[in-house]
Amino acid sequence: MTMLNRFFDWLADRDPEIQELDRRIEAADTRIAQKQKYLKELEENCAQKRQQVEELKDGLKRLRKSSHRQSN
Repeated sequence: MTMLNRFFDWLADRDPEIQELDRRIEAADTRIAQKQKYLKELEENCAQKRQQVEELKDGLKRLRKSSHRQSN
């Protein structure tokens, strides 16, 4: 890294506007990470619910078959 680049980095670190933008970016990154975690939890919950629905459908099919056999 050249001395000029280091100087600009040093200036950027001292600029309150840039510091505020950095703070906002970090806050946005935190919110994004939280929402991604929540989305993952929702997807997992949805997969569990789908599995439960399939199990209930299978149980209903078995009951209908059993009921149909008994009526014949």
